[in-house]
Amino acid sequence: MKIITNTILASALCACLASNANAQSWLTNGLVAYYPFSGNANDASGNGNNGTINGPTFMMDRFGYTNSALFFDTNSVSSAFFPPLGTSSRSISVWFNVAACPQQMTFVCYGGDTYWGTRFELKIMENGNLALDVGGAGVTTTSNYKDGKWHQFTVVAPTNASLSDVILYIDGVQQTDLSYYNDPPINTSGTFTLLMGQLFLSGDSRYLIGSLDDIRIFNRNLSSDEVAQLYQIESAQIVNLNKAVWLSFSNLRNGTNYQVQVSSDLAGTFTNYGSPFTATNATMNYPAYWNVGDWNQLFFRLQALP
Repeated sequence: MKIITNTILASALCACLASNANAQSWLTNGLVAYYPFSGNANDASGNGNNGTINGPTFMMDRFGYTNSALFFDTNSVSSAFFPPLGTSSRSISVWFNVAACPQQMTFVCYGGDTYWGTRFELKIMENGNLALDVGGAGVTTTSNYKDGKWHQFTVVAPTNASLSDVILYIDGVQQTDLSYYNDPPINTSGTFTLLMGQLFLSGDSRYLIGSLDDIRIFNRNLSSDEVAQLYQIESAQIVNLNKAVWLSFSNLRNGTNYQVQVSSDLAGTFTNYGSPFTATNATMNYPAYWNVGDWNQLFFRLQALP
């Protein structure tokens, strides 16, 4: 399992947060396969549902780690593994990065090639919308994700679900603006095993040109909170740089008490900020910082106390 870390003085904290989050029991509850693509296509869930790489090449993942994601270019990763079949519940999550989409392209698929509802295929459409195709029917999002950026696509199908019962999430957020083509019951057949980066249909391979990473398959339906948590766990922590100022004082008189005062208007009323302090040197720095983004203008003065 990948441990997410970052630099800029925050790596230890981020690693700690990621480790604690990854240790949560819900993350492994019902996890039947997990493909982090860390130098191979092995199943990191411990269930032995390993994949076979048929041409994709390793690349940097969304965190900048080498050999930690796969780039597909009209090739695939195959397996002998059947994810949940029939009308049973399931959740599948995949990270993808697609820059262009000249045709429908498959992320992961398995099931049958006949009858409505027998296939289970996560894919991206020509227009960049994401979709679940169940064979003769499908549900699609309305946003374009062929933007050359990493996104997480999660599909949750409850037990005995029809297509309209399936929930789609993008980057941890449930999608409510969806388009449906037919509404059959989900009844996935055991004809074709799990295939990644290609559809199993002859004459309609839907080869992926893009990258995949961190594919997780559960034999239960994740809650909306769990999907949101999974996105947070698998997303890079972000270190932001904020503009801030701090005060320094000169020509202070040792032993004199001072009070910092602040006003948003030079001609307005100055109010006390913080506690009074006693000068111990002629030059001193004030310990507090002010976030520049919190105000348009701010004026400071130092008042000597009797």
